[in-house]
Amino acid sequence: MRFTQLDAWLRWLETLHPKPIDLGLERVQTVARALNIHFSIPVITVAGTNGKGSTVALLDAILTAEGKRVGCYTSPHLLHYNERVKLAGELATDQQFCDIFAQIDAARGDISLSYFEFGTLAALCLFMAAELDVVVLEVGLGGRLDAVNIIDADIAIVTSVALDHEAWLGSDRDTIGREKAGVFRSGKPAIFGDSLPLASVIDYAESQQVPLLARDRDFGFDYAESAWHWWGQQAGERREILNLPLPRVLLDNAASCLQAIEFLPFAVSEAAIRTGLQTVSVSARQQRFDFNGIEVWLDVAHNPAAVARLAEALHISSGKGCSGQGSSEQGKTVAVFAIMADKAVDAVLEIMFPLVDCWALPQLLDNPRALSAEVLAAKLESQAAEVMSQGQAMAATLDNIIPEIRAGDRLVIFGSFFTVADALAYF
Repeated sequence: MRFTQLDAWLRWLETLHPKPIDLGLERVQTVARALNIHFSIPVITVAGTNGKGSTVALLDAILTAEGKRVGCYTSPHLLHYNERVKLAGELATDQQFCDIFAQIDAARGDISLSYFEFGTLAALCLFMAAELDVVVLEVGLGGRLDAVNIIDADIAIVTSVALDHEAWLGSDRDTIGREKAGVFRSGKPAIFGDSLPLASVIDYAESQQVPLLARDRDFGFDYAESAWHWWGQQAGERREILNLPLPRVLLDNAASCLQAIEFLPFAVSEAAIRTGLQTVSVSARQQRFDFNGIEVWLDVAHNPAAVARLAEALHISSGKGCSGQGSSEQGKTVAVFAIMADKAVDAVLEIMFPLVDCWALPQLLDNPRALSAEVLAAKLESQAAEVMSQGQAMAATLDNIIPEIRAGDRLVIFGSFFTVADALAYF
């Protein structure tokens, strides 16, 4: 074995391949064949710009409530690499990763693999050994050329399509949608959860003879004050489930999950659906908690579509209008914000300006992709926004601003997985 500690393996994986992102399937397929990776159990693949992690979490919660052993692969992680692989409710251990990394290292020969490709193969190998009933895979980037796509999905979900990662996926929704639809398989059902139909997704499904179920056409939901109602397709007939509990995920994603499980080769009870909706929990997606009377929000939102969802939730939560700044009756809103330089920063700021009273701008350390706090401060100050802190590490930023925030105020931390991970480590 090359290493005996997971941290050592991960440091080595970061240096193994010359490109951190290298879309394409040939190398990873070759190694997968050497490892004899295959599944005889249902595989659900989840692609989409936003909502993938929430969708995986809800599928896991519902199917676990049904008594099924579920394997889940998600990325990136927040605090610990082990978060990426969940085996029947338990995170994969350091030792499991070390053992499987050694097997992959031996099988790959002189084939170079990226950090994500190596981790994807590890997840698949761990799933094969775990005596599971269902596997749920989250696509890392795009779909068609993502390493997850070496596995043929029995059910595919595209949660949403919005602008993000344009350098890799294309500069418009149609092009990006076509990339994500690449996880579809001929004759296998696909769920499209975006409320805005896309010709590229529909056309690709038709060309590949994929039975596509589209949001608001084939399935959907209706919102009630303290519950929601789902409608969709079951064996070609309309099915409804009424008065469902409101989950801690967006109903858009919940509706897609409920449609997807209708295609599993076993029945899922309404009781399991209700239990899953009540128990599902997703870290860092509109996550809220109290900290000495301060209402803290954590959200990994980093593109305009996801940030708009966050802004909508903040607006609803406080009753604060979206037409101008100023403190709500519940207190002021302080945003802690750091983001990658390749994101649509101006559009993100424009969405959040009306809801934020003052800003704190930490500098993400050892992250060359991060936009500098100085550049962010200049953008904000040009709009007469108040910047109360800039350029320090996350811990120092929070140490400095929290004494200035009163009970009843709101602290919103968002902009990237890295931003939220640093904040979670603090709290």
